[in-house]
Amino acid sequence: MSFNINHYRRNIMRGISAGIGKKDKVDKKRIMTVRRVLIIRPNHRLGNQLLITPLIQEICATYPDCSIDLFTKGGLAPILFGEYPNIRHYFMLPKKHFKQLHKYIATWFKMAFHRYDLVINAGPSSSSGSFALKLVSSPNKLNLKEAIAATRHQDYIHMAKQGIYHLRETLKGTVLDRTDKPFPTLNIQLTAAELDQGKRILDSLVSADKPTIMLYTYATGAKCFSPDWWIPYYEKLQQEYPDYNILEILPAENVSMIGFKAPSYLSMDLRTLTAVMAHGAVLIGTDSGMMHMGVCAQIPIVGLFNVTNPTIYGPYGNGSLSINIHDEQADTLLDEAVRKILKAN
Repeated sequence: MSFNINHYRRNIMRGISAGIGKKDKVDKKRIMTVRRVLIIRPNHRLGNQLLITPLIQEICATYPDCSIDLFTKGGLAPILFGEYPNIRHYFMLPKKHFKQLHKYIATWFKMAFHRYDLVINAGPSSSSGSFALKLVSSPNKLNLKEAIAATRHQDYIHMAKQGIYHLRETLKGTVLDRTDKPFPTLNIQLTAAELDQGKRILDSLVSADKPTIMLYTYATGAKCFSPDWWIPYYEKLQQEYPDYNILEILPAENVSMIGFKAPSYLSMDLRTLTAVMAHGAVLIGTDSGMMHMGVCAQIPIVGLFNVTNPTIYGPYGNGSLSINIHDEQADTLLDEAVRKILKAN
């Protein structure tokens, strides 16, 4: 029954939002003095929320004195973004709209009565995102779609970079032009205390005298590789890197594709989990929200892709790269990638 209700809800929202919020709206004078920003990303998935952290950093660098509100879904936002001092309010839609209908409606009403200097829809394929962009009052509205920037930058398609490119294109040639600045990567702003705690936890799990290779073997649906792939690869790592610890990061489902053969760590506290990963030499993992958390740990990531497009969702920064396992040379590319990262460390 709930599936049918949500199906109708999505159709209604698409009908309401059809044709609205598709074009940018820019006041060239008022976009230079932005003080209040709304970022729209009504998606509850961990990875999709983490992919807006580079945009948050870009906005903070462009408008250092601004305050940022986030329109998201689920309850992760305060956990993921709580250490960003510029963030002020969270408007969070419940994951199950019709089980918390009063909260769903109240969230829309609360957001509707706010005015902003800049609103960015970071989920252009979302009907809720398009409707929110139309609903909120602002002289400047950016909808992240493949625009002119796509013809100038090969990596514009990446979900974490679209917003930055779009904002930079909008401000190009002004005193706020940042086109020559490096791209921020995913970051949840771990504190020194969190990092210290992460190191203590890691040292309690594996030898403190060795660097650690971290594995994340789980993913949802077709993105998940079978034990027939993972177990031989794990044994290969053991043979090739005897001077390294190997630690498996476990999902909330407590599932291991290597049969719990390696020391492992499971925590429902995402910040603590990321702080533990921050002390690894590399994370080798499937395309998942946890892969993006690994990027937030600021360590090199080797992302293993089976279904989704790594040019859209792949890790970047810190020497990270993606491997498509359907590539004929995937095994060689994977071995070379891990060897290069560990040698650099």
